[in-house]
Amino acid sequence: MRLDPLGDTLFPERSFFWLPIDGQRHAAGIRDRDLLYGEPVNTLCDQQLKRAPVTDSDWLWPTCPDCWSVTAARVGLRA
Repeated sequence: MRLDPLGDTLFPERSFFWLPIDGQRHAAGIRDRDLLYGEPVNTLCDQQLKRAPVTDSDWLWPTCPDCWSVTAARVGLRA
């Protein structure tokens, strides 16, 4: 089962995806997108967190500032 089924369609060039883990929205490398719940996800802020089921309200958690900084640089918003 794909956990991010629209990723390839909407953003084929992106190298990361977002997911709520541990009280924040983190970004992770696109290769971790298909990991199953309970498996470790390597975030772009250099943490290794376990993937967990996500509720609708989890997407409202604050964004990890370190993940935001890395992703902003990747898409050209920052140097």
